[in-house]
Amino acid sequence: MSDLAELLIDGYLGGINKPSAEQAGFAAFVNDTGTNLVYLPSPKPHSTFHVEDYGAVPIQLGDDQDQANVPLRTANTAAIQAALDAALAAKGGTVLFGSGIYLTNGQVGYDRSDDINANVIIQGVSAFTEIRSNNYTQPTFVLATTGGNIRGITMRDLVIRGGREGLSLRWCAYSRFERIWFWGSKQWGLQDEAGNGNVFLACRFDEGAQGIGTGVEADAALFISCEETVACCNFGEYSGGIIINDGVVNIVDCLFHDCQYRGAATHSYLSNTDFTLGGGELLTRTASITIYGGVGVIKGCTGSVQARFVLAFRADELVMNGGRVQSVSGGSPGFQGFIEVYTGGGTVAALNVTGCTFTMHTSGFFIKDVDAVLHDSIVQAQVITYPTITMTAISSSAPKLLNPGTENNLLQLKTFAR
Repeated sequence: MSDLAELLIDGYLGGINKPSAEQAGFAAFVNDTGTNLVYLPSPKPHSTFHVEDYGAVPIQLGDDQDQANVPLRTANTAAIQAALDAALAAKGGTVLFGSGIYLTNGQVGYDRSDDINANVIIQGVSAFTEIRSNNYTQPTFVLATTGGNIRGITMRDLVIRGGREGLSLRWCAYSRFERIWFWGSKQWGLQDEAGNGNVFLACRFDEGAQGIGTGVEADAALFISCEETVACCNFGEYSGGIIINDGVVNIVDCLFHDCQYRGAATHSYLSNTDFTLGGGELLTRTASITIYGGVGVIKGCTGSVQARFVLAFRADELVMNGGRVQSVSGGSPGFQGFIEVYTGGGTVAALNVTGCTFTMHTSGFFIKDVDAVLHDSIVQAQVITYPTITMTAISSSAPKLLNPGTENNLLQLKTFAR
């Protein structure tokens, strides 16, 4: 095998003779016949751009400069942006942060109007690097474009705190976010619009709206018209969980711990749509996962639930496999049930719950159908109830949720008291 053939194993044929604009950053080689040129990706750059080389100065935990140091915040915002711009201009590289808290007062990142293959790694030092913004009218970090997609971003080992959103993504694709801790943003820890092929791995979502605004705005993660994977993430108490607004989100091996908020009765995002449940009840926002249109695929997830685990609101499909979820007492409005389906007069294509265990410590429902007629549905699950607990296995204020024994619907529900 020739040297060129070996190069082609991991490369691709980009064109012949003259490089196009799209091939400008590629290395050219003469092919085996000695006539045409083959364009292969140039080696990924290993350049590093440390934000402190551009003038960023972190503070350490315990320093009393948080809100007051406006000049430092302004300088850090400009320095971090300069390092990010330099990496993109170099057609890729690693933007490095040291340990400490980088105070900012405006968004940093990429907010553009062109199609970008960024090849940029944004690297912190585990939970010891924090980007903290006190500007609650802008996201703390943004990756967005209006002219195609922004691709090839890797973010690792950062705490993103404050801002209107912690991380705002629009048309971001094929990027990876690892060990990001979202904390204390006003509206969403993560807002992802029109994302495709992104992976969120081992991220942590904690309290939002820490005394900011009315206290009803903050949620953990919002996905709008996305096709994404969320894996091995931790949604902490008062984090608010996940909302899927259209698209498909694959949620794998995540932990949900009492996802609800203090002092608020309705879900900020859904309550603004003015939809109500039967009897005029507002849609409560205390669900670990809310599917507002689109498809939720929930695999191997565990959680403790103060109100609901899943609220399928006009969802196209809900698939839940291999989960273990338990109810807990306390909180407001208190435990309602595990899965609630509301379609606004429409239908849900399918409900598929298999291999799951639900443990009830307080009265509630396993599945509640408000107005849905489900098709091609399967429920194969077990519910453990405590001796004094009343459980409504299947409840409905409209037609039957499921029709056990029919060709297209199957119900196998095992219940037993502990």
